[in-house]
Amino acid sequence: MSELKHKNLWFAYWQDRTSSDAKAKLLDAWMPLVQSLLTRIAIRLPPHVAREDLLQAALIGLYGAMERFRPDMEAGFESFACHRIQGAMLDELRKNDYLSRGTRARVRKVEAAIEEGIRQHGTPPSEEELAGALGMSTGELNRTMDSARPWLSLDQAICADNADDTTVLRDVVENPDSADPAAEAESADMRRVLRLAFRTLASREQKILYLYYYEELRLREIALLFEITEARVCQIHTLTILKLKSAIRAYSQQASRAAG
Repeated sequence: MSELKHKNLWFAYWQDRTSSDAKAKLLDAWMPLVQSLLTRIAIRLPPHVAREDLLQAALIGLYGAMERFRPDMEAGFESFACHRIQGAMLDELRKNDYLSRGTRARVRKVEAAIEEGIRQHGTPPSEEELAGALGMSTGELNRTMDSARPWLSLDQAICADNADDTTVLRDVVENPDSADPAAEAESADMRRVLRLAFRTLASREQKILYLYYYEELRLREIALLFEITEARVCQIHTLTILKLKSAIRAYSQQASRAAG
């Protein structure tokens, strides 16, 4: 409890949950978290997505997390709140269904082609291989990734068979300070699947995810490191998330067949 961030504000809020002043001060203290998640959930929101709508959804998620958080919870508030804030924003995007049916269908075809490549070769196909399998140019594939960008993020949640065992794609990005996988034999089955899926990605794809989510570099900074354009980094990021999701499904299906 002594390590609780903004503990004085929390004490005031818990002493009188009806106090508008206590609620307002606590909400204001956690606004940087909301702004950070809002910035990152879509990388770049296209013009037709109202940032204000997502901000309102994020604030509702933050308020709901405040209402449910208890001081004896094992997870800190920031971790507890992140899932709810991100979920609220994703729900807002899904509710308004900004993604056109045509784009959604093209994204499904891309995912299906990635999964087929994994089944045949054990790893996701390269961009060129994927475009060839889909009968399109790499330019057409990248335009599809551009249109799908706001809905593909490492902040998306993945639930294991146990509804209480929930993680997010962000959790699979390799941290060089983490323990060796062999030492994590007792970790959740879903997390092991996520780790395996992450390692099927190409080196550049892994590095871009790591730099963006762990080092928190800006897209233009990553672009400079790889000597490519910022728009190109966005395209690689989006396609990489699709590859990761497809690999997760493939490994999950293998694990289910082995268990059966």
